[in-house]
This record gives sequence, structure tokens and C-alpha cells, in this order.
Amino acid sequence: MKQQPIHTIIRVTPEIKKPSRPWCWLALLLLCCFSSASQAQALNKHKITASYLYNFAKNIEWPDEKSMASFNIGFYGSDNPQLLNEIRTMAASVKLRNLPITVTQATTVNSLSRFHLVYVEQANNNMVSDIYDALGGQPVLLVTAEYPNKQLVMINLITDNDRLRFEVNRSNIINHGLQPLPELILNGGTEIDVARLYREGQASLVALQRQLQNREKTLNELSTAIDAQEAKNQRLETQLATLNQSIQKSDALIADQNLLIQNQLDQIEQSKQERLRLLEEVEQRTQELDKQQQQLDAIVQQIDRREKRLAELNTTIKSQEDEILTQRQAIAGLDEKVDAQKTALTYLWGLVSLGVLLIITILIGYTIKRRDNQRLAEHSKDLQIAKDRLAIAKRKAEDASQAKSEFLSLMSHELRTPLQAIIGYTEVVIEELKLADDENHINDLTRVISNSERLLKLINGVLDLAKIESGRMELDLTEVKLSSLVDEAVSVVAPLLEKNAIQLNIDVDDGSFLPMADPEKILHILINLLGNASKFSPKGTVTIKALHQPNRIYISVADTGIGLSAEQQQQIFEPFRQADSGTTRKFQGSGLGLSITRQLCEMMGGSIEVESELGRGATFIVDLPLPIELPPAFGGPGVDANADVAIHDSDIASNGQHIVMIDDDPAFLDIMARTMQSEGFLVHTAHDAETGLRLLQTIKPDVITLDLLLPDQHGWMLFESIKADADLQDIPVIIISIMDERKQVHKHQAEDYLTKPIRRETLKLAIQRLVPKT
Repeated sequence: MKQQPIHTIIRVTPEIKKPSRPWCWLALLLLCCFSSASQAQALNKHKITASYLYNFAKNIEWPDEKSMASFNIGFYGSDNPQLLNEIRTMAASVKLRNLPITVTQATTVNSLSRFHLVYVEQANNNMVSDIYDALGGQPVLLVTAEYPNKQLVMINLITDNDRLRFEVNRSNIINHGLQPLPELILNGGTEIDVARLYREGQASLVALQRQLQNREKTLNELSTAIDAQEAKNQRLETQLATLNQSIQKSDALIADQNLLIQNQLDQIEQSKQERLRLLEEVEQRTQELDKQQQQLDAIVQQIDRREKRLAELNTTIKSQEDEILTQRQAIAGLDEKVDAQKTALTYLWGLVSLGVLLIITILIGYTIKRRDNQRLAEHSKDLQIAKDRLAIAKRKAEDASQAKSEFLSLMSHELRTPLQAIIGYTEVVIEELKLADDENHINDLTRVISNSERLLKLINGVLDLAKIESGRMELDLTEVKLSSLVDEAVSVVAPLLEKNAIQLNIDVDDGSFLPMADPEKILHILINLLGNASKFSPKGTVTIKALHQPNRIYISVADTGIGLSAEQQQQIFEPFRQADSGTTRKFQGSGLGLSITRQLCEMMGGSIEVESELGRGATFIVDLPLPIELPPAFGGPGVDANADVAIHDSDIASNGQHIVMIDDDPAFLDIMARTMQSEGFLVHTAHDAETGLRLLQTIKPDVITLDLLLPDQHGWMLFESIKADADLQDIPVIIISIMDERKQVHKHQAEDYLTKPIRRETLKLAIQRLVPKT
């Protein structure tokens, strides 16, 4: 406790008193100046927990804040009367957003939905699952303590070395319609985040491993059935063992990458904790300086009061001395002069002592303040170093992410090597079986080769398309000889020409000089066009022309096949599209060949066109202007994540059937919009809930597709807004989300629920079932 100041009372009587000694005044002032205050006791854990709960509520935005009459806090689970008393004491003295705070001990899980914040001290998986079921997606903040399952928490308090900290799972908070502010993390929290690219990469790798396991099982079954070829099967098993070792090495490399990413995250967490510690220390030092300044001001005030009191005493003594001088006029003038000089010397000594004491106090305060300023400067320097380390750690994390992407790309390419080995060894087995006239196994292995080649072509096509669209495919301009390229392309597709009994006509002109172009790209174009013509023209004729003209390279491939309609010609160059679904079933293929061909032509500044009629064949014409220039960058047109399909008056006024798609994934919107547009629907898209609701009120569509994870609010909240609108409540809604919340469909009365990833045919059938085409 702070010591009370000592008040000295001096009574003056008519008797003659000698002046006080100067050392008494000095001792009195020193006793007042160096009185100290006891330090405040440290806050206990319950007070810190209560303060955290108040700050959590302060840094979260509730959707119904304007309609709140009070802020309700509920305690559920174990009974902790000390913590309950602390939060009630705090609630009695403060308000939250100018609202009174109510604190209640809840006894049943069904009563938790009426609170805004629920605190559970001893939680387990069953209890948390029951709480989420009872809340049903309502805007309620759940705070747990020492709960290990980070996937289910919103905010979790953790005791670490007698220090209380907390973790925040932002996605769970947003899923319940709450909006966390950035200050929530800046107050000392740690954000729980699962990288989306990491999840997708892991899911893709698991799918590839399952495919490889299925193929290994098929090869083992084939080796069991062919007893006569035990030596050949032994070599095949050796290859499979090598493939398994490659997979194990890949798994080990992925584990190393994951460990590196985790180390980077740990370093970032340590940097955050160091930054928070420095900020707390700076704040503590500032408070200490303020307290010292207040003490210095109090000392100066006490000195002023003492000087004032001294002046009053001087006046009193002076008057008494005048009375004494009046009564003793007979005393000699020499005695009066001696007394006056002694009095003046006493006062002068007291003033000099006070001045020295004031100077010493000022020097002490200045020395302490300068030392604290030096410490503050050193801490600021350390804080800047921590910021630099954080930037370096962020750069390393980005480099690790890029390395992971390159590794996945490398693995995708490496898939082609074992497929080629499978095809080669299967062909060797077929040759051996032909000598034994084993037609049954020959047919089975032929199907293996056919499907392996289809898979290899699909992988090659997807990789080429990805390289083109990402801008990583470059042109290599050199002199090309068209006749050599045509011969090489014909040799590649020769088995298909013989299989379909096709007559081939060739017209090639290399010109007077060799043009500068990319031979690999032109060869790819020729192979795609020749393979496409041979596949759709069985027992027909294919004519190829490759001419080097003065200002261009002209290539045309004509066939006498089934031909294309005008509608089919508009979509034939789109990725993964063929003429129609019937063609896709009859003629195998991925639909990537013509799409890649078009983009290769555009890379070289040219174009490709098709001329065709149903039943009269088709002619594909490639025109490459000369000279070919290297483009600065090439990539497919991207989709702006914040752009929505414009609404034209002509679209709204048309008699077609309208679809509104609300999703934050631009690639999903682009693919699905093209799919439904090709079916004759008028498609409108939105990337967030606010834009989507405004779009719905303007268009009044025939069907709505809705994602649940939207950037501004949860999809179920937008669903309730749609069903609450009298003009929109009868429109069927299809929920499309990566989250499996089918049990919420009956609660919200949605017409259908689809889980990502979905096929385009699945969405098409779902929409056609709800809105049959007229």
C-alpha cells in the first residue's frame, strides 16, 4: 500500500521560540519523496479467461447485432463457480456494444441456441457434436478449453507453460454466420488453417495410388492365369516391384515436403509469439514510464506545498518577532541585528537545501527516462529484426509451395513411363501367346493395351492442355520441311489407317525455301487431324494437303466420314467435347485433340476452321501466317474471381429458361455455365451471396444452384433469404458444395444436394429433372 503523507503541525505561542533547525526540513522532504507503492497482484487464470471471453465477443460480428437487447453468455458442461463469478463480476461493470451482458449456467444442450457465446470447459467429441447439432448452423460462438480436436473448434483456450493462449478456426466461425475481425488474431491468437491446395494435392495423390493398386491387382490376376509363362510373369512382377518402390519414394518425398511446410509454419508461429511478447514488453515499459512521471509530478507538487507552508510560517514568525521587538524596545540594536541575521541565514539555508533536493530529483528522473528510452529503442530494433525474419519465413513457405507444385507436376509426367512399360510388356506377352494360340488371353491383353493407350493419350492431352493454358509451353522456331513432317505423322497413324481400311491421298509442297516455324507443334497438329479423320471415316478416303505459300503455311485434312452439323461445328474445338454424346460412346476419345490443335495454331498466330455437312465428311483447314513471331506470353483466357456474367435486357426478356449459379469458384462457374448454355439454357453467375440475391430478384430464374461456402456469408443463410422472399420461394434450389451436409437438406427443404467434385452430366440431369426443357 502507498504510505500516507506525514502532516506536521507547528503551533506558535506568544512565548519566544528559536527557529527550527534546517536538517529537520530536509529529513521530512526526503521521507516524502522516496515513499514507494506496493506492486499490483498478478491476475489469476479465471480473470484472464473472463477477459479473453470479453475480447472474443468484442472482436466477432453477429448478423443480428442491431436487434440484440442484451449479449447472452452461457456456460455448459462442468460447474466452475469461480470462473462464473469472475465473468458475472465483469458483466456487472462493463457493457458490450452498449448492451448489458447476461451470464447463465446452461443445463441442457437444446437451450444453447439462445445464447450468443457458449463456453465449454471440459469438452469431448460427443459433447461438441451434440452442441453443433443443437445449434444447427445458428450464429453462436463456441469457446472450448483444452479441446484437442482442432477441426471442430471455433476458439480453443490452451494452457502452455503456465501461460494461457488460444487458437482460432476461422472457417468454423464463418460457417455459423459469424464474421471474425482481424483484431481477434492480433490479440495473441493462433489461426488454424488447412491449405486448400494441400488437401487437393493429397486427394489427387490418393486417387492415383488407388488406380495403381487396381492395376497391380489386375496384373497379378493375369500372371496367376498364365502358368505356362512363369518366366515372363517373373519379369512383370519385377517391374511391378520397381513401380511400388517408386510409389514409396514418392510418399517419402511428400512426407519430407509436409515436414518442411510444418517447420515453416512453426517458425511463423514463433515469430508471431516473439512479436506479441515484444509488443507487451513495450507497453509495460510505457506504463512504467507513465507511473514514474506521475510520481515525479507528485514530488514536485509536494515541494510546492512545502514551500507555500514555509512562506506562511515565515510570515507568522515575522509577525511574532515584530511583537517581540515592540515589547523589548529597550534591547540593544546590536541584539536585534544579530537575531535578524540568524533568521535570514536559517531561511537561506532551507531554500538552498530545497533547491539542491529539487535538482537531484530532476536528474534522477531524467536518467531513468533516458535509460528507458534506450531500452525502447533496442526493443524497436529487435521488433524490426523479427519482422524481417517473418518476411524471410513467408518467402521460404512460398518457395516450398512452389516446390510442391513442381513435384506434383513431375509425378503427373512420370505416370506416362509405367503406362508405356505396361503396354510394351503386354505386347510381348501377346506375341508369346500367339505362338500358343491362346486367343482368350490374347483378347484380354488386347483390351489392357487399348485401355492403357487411352489412358496415356488422356494424360498427354491433359498435360499439354495445362501447359498451354498456364503459359509454360513455348515456341521453338526453326526451319521446317513439310514433307518430312507429313511422312512422320502418317507413320504414327498408319495402324489406324490400316485398321479402318482408309485410302490416303497426300499433296505436299515444301516451297522454294524452308519456312521458320515450330516443327513439334506442326507435327502435333498433323497427328491430331489425321487421327481424327481416320477415326471418323472407316473404309473412306482421307486427303491431306501441306503447302508452303509465300505468306503462310496452309494445311488441310479432308475426310469422307460422318460429317458435322452447324451446331456441332461451334463446339467441336472446346476441351473434352466431341460431336455429341452418341459419338462419344461410339468413337472413343477424350475430346482434347481439336482443342489442343486450336490453341497450338493460336500460339503460332494462326487459326483453324472446319467445313462440313452431315454425311458428307469434314475438312479442317489450318492457316499459319508467315513470319511466325514469338508471343510475350501465352495462356488460355482466365476467369476473374470477382466478375459475374453481365445481365443483358435481351437475355431477361427472352423466352428461354434461366439458371442462376452462385459459387465462389470461377473455374466451376465457367465449366458448368458452358455446359448448360450448350443445352439451351440462359445462365447467369454470381460469386457471392449479395450479388446472387440481387441477381435473383432481377431475373426470377427457373432453377438456382447454390454453393455453401461463400465469401460473405454461409450458403444456408442465403437459402433462408431466398425462401423468405415471396417472389423467389417457389424456385427450386440445388445445393452444390464440397461439404457433406445432406442432413441439412430436409431441414431447409432444398430440392437436391450434390457433393463436389461432380460431373457435368450429373448437374445436367439434375437441372433437367427439375426444369424439363420446353
